[in-house]
Amino acid sequence: MTSRRTAKPMLNMFLAALLATGGLLSVFTTAYAQGIVYGSSVPAGVTIQNDIILFGDDVVIDGTVDGDVIALGNTVHVNGAISGALVTAAQSVTVKGKVGGSAYIASLVLAFGPAAQAARSVYFVGGQLDTATGSAIARDINAIALGAHLEGELGRNMRSAIGPVDLLRLAVQGINSLLGANRIQLPPLLAPTSAIPDTRGLQLTVSSVDGLLSMGIASPAQGLPPSTAIDTDRLLAWLLRFGLDLVTFVVLGLLLVLLAPGMLSRGAHQLRTSPWAALGWGVAVFATGIVALILALAVVLALSMLFWALSLGALGSLTFAVGLFSVLLAAVLYVFLVLFCSKLVAAFFVGQLILGAISPRAADTKAWSMLLGILVYLLLAAIPYFGWLVAVSATFFGLGAIWMSVRDTGRL
Repeated sequence: MTSRRTAKPMLNMFLAALLATGGLLSVFTTAYAQGIVYGSSVPAGVTIQNDIILFGDDVVIDGTVDGDVIALGNTVHVNGAISGALVTAAQSVTVKGKVGGSAYIASLVLAFGPAAQAARSVYFVGGQLDTATGSAIARDINAIALGAHLEGELGRNMRSAIGPVDLLRLAVQGINSLLGANRIQLPPLLAPTSAIPDTRGLQLTVSSVDGLLSMGIASPAQGLPPSTAIDTDRLLAWLLRFGLDLVTFVVLGLLLVLLAPGMLSRGAHQLRTSPWAALGWGVAVFATGIVALILALAVVLALSMLFWALSLGALGSLTFAVGLFSVLLAAVLYVFLVLFCSKLVAAFFVGQLILGAISPRAADTKAWSMLLGILVYLLLAAIPYFGWLVAVSATFFGLGAIWMSVRDTGRL
């Protein structure tokens, strides 16, 4: 009997994530057997020199933990000191003591008291975020919340979306940023006294990814006066950004050629035979993905609050943690498809067209088509104004081609 192996790279990635989650759960189970799980509280005057997991309706840390803490419960109170990181999901979290590492918190209410301190950053997803006068967060606050009242000290940056409207705007602006709509382009090569457009107004967690895109709307082109010298520093900065883009897309493109050649071939075929259908499906999938992620997050929050309202605090916290992880995993896969896979499929198609006209034999090698397509795409995307149109078009055409391929074959 002949067996047939089907390459499913995205499915394999999803299964790998599930296996990793299972591995973490098995580690936590082993930790419980070894006594790392320490009930639901750390009494005052007690010092625990270990990483611990606390679980219960009311989790209270009055003592000292020399390590990391994972706390799940209806309410979590940190009155003592934690030398490492704090990871918690609860209906309400109150921090009045010190956290030596970063704090990763999902709750309806997060409150930092007047003496609360976080030596690194705070990552928060939930309802209300409050920091009292006298509290101090040494680095950044990264938050998605329905409301906030901030009076404490902050060492560096505040990256957040506050309010239901801002939550939707975060999703839209985040995807726009991924498409390159807010890209910081190379300013006109003028003297250092020339005005540089300020593009730092958008504060998003994905801003670090934006540097890898190097595509989108730029400032209007200006002529170079004959007597003005070229600013080599800005030119080198632009070349560096372009080089980072090229390396990123080449590495990911060659990985797709190696791991998912069928998806590239089928996607290119869809673009060749049904380009306008691919464009329409791309717009539909793009919009549907955003709405689906927001609805999934709303369902997770609603179920968690329902369990908490029924005094099922542990079940509510578990639902919140697992649901939030699932939504974030889906968001990562969606962003990866929009940000990279769609553009790589479009670039591969363009590379095949060009090589097919120049050297049909070279077009049979997928790697050459991918490399040429990436180079053409990045050069076009670097053109002011027109580059934004190239980036958006590549995203929609490529995303639609991927969807049509999955619809027709049932696999990536």
